Order: sequence, then C-alpha cells, then structure tokens
Amino acid sequence: MNIIARSDFFEIVWQGGEEEFGICMRKGNDALTKAIDKALDELFDDGTMLKISKEIFDGMDLVSPVRR
Repeated sequence: MNIIARSDFFEIVWQGGEEEFGICMRKGNDALTKAIDKALDELFDDGTMLKISKEIFDGMDLVSPVRR
C-alpha cells in the first residue's frame, strides 16, 4: 500500500482493517470509482460479503468491523 500512497497516479479510496488489500484505479476516474463503490455497497447490503467471510474464515464475521 505504501507505493500506492506515494503515487501521483493512484489514490487509496478504501482500506480494510488489519489485512492489507485494496482496489487500485487511476486518479480522476470518477465513473469507475462510483461503479466499484456501488458494487461493494450492494455486496455488503445484500449479505454477500458476510456470507463470503463466514465461508472462507470458518464462520467468522470479518465484514462488520470494517464496514464503512
């Protein structure tokens, strides 16, 4: 993440908790940012992210603590 944080071409628009992961995109691509935000919101709202978390992490809810 440190390389991206120092980049003139990319910006961090969301960052999770202790684990480092993210979505990178060129700065100024507002349409793509809005589309990704909308898709993530839908995945959180319909419970898909929680379901994935529980399936991958042995029943643990790692979604609720990082939900924006």
